[in-house]
This record gives sequence, C-alpha cells and structure tokens, in this order.
Amino acid sequence: LRNEAAAAKFVPLYAESQDPETALPHVTANVSKLVLPFDVIVLGMGSDGHTASLFPGGNHLNEALRPGSTIRVLPMRALDAPEPRITLTLSALTSTRAMYLHIEGAEKKAVFDRAMSANAHDSAPIRSVLESSPVTPGIFWCP
Repeated sequence: LRNEAAAAKFVPLYAESQDPETALPHVTANVSKLVLPFDVIVLGMGSDGHTASLFPGGNHLNEALRPGSTIRVLPMRALDAPEPRITLTLSALTSTRAMYLHIEGAEKKAVFDRAMSANAHDSAPIRSVLESSPVTPGIFWCP
C-alpha cells in the first residue's frame, strides 16, 4: 500500500482454530482495537441475499442484526454457508463513513431487487444492512 493507503489497517476475522467459536475471543480482541466509525465498508452479496457472512437462517443472525448492539463480531453457521464463519455485526458494519455494495450478474441483481422491494415478505440480510446504514450506500452492479 502506498501514499494515503499506507495508513490502512487489515484486521482479519480469522484466527487459527478448530472452529469460529474458539477463535472468537482472539478476533474480538483484535476488532475491539479498531476505532469506529470505519472509513469505508465494501460489501458483496450472495445469491441468497447474504452479505458479510450474515446468512439467511444463520444461527446468530437475529443477534447479529440487532440494532444498537455493542457486540462487534459473532460466529455464524448456516446451512447454505460453505463453512462456519465469524462476521461483523450490523452495528459494526453500519458504523462507517461510506458504504458500497458490489454485485455481479443478472441473478444477483434480481435477488437484490426482490430483497429491496416494498412487498418483500422476508427480509434478506442485505436489506437489513443497507436500510440500517446511516449513510446512503453506493450500489454498483456489473452485468
């Protein structure tokens, strides 16, 4: 990293461990050292409407999406996730000066449109994150 980017800090949501629950204290300690708000959050979105390892049906999804929570990271297990993970919570993700979403392909665009529609029956995690953001998210779609 050069110029102003040289000041960037990379803090992985990973620690060598058998499972995310065992790694959680280490990751929590590292993330707790970060000063919020973040300068920028860049998100992707899966074809199920997940973002930032916030999967529909995740075992800690409700807790992770709780507005105002002081918890910054949680483990996440879901049937559609290829492996268990550690994720930033809604409170951490939305504590940012800028937020961007990058999605690719017609399938994900259709998922995004359905999730954000006024008559969406279920709230996809991407909708919860974008609607909770105090800044207007930039949306970038590549066909």
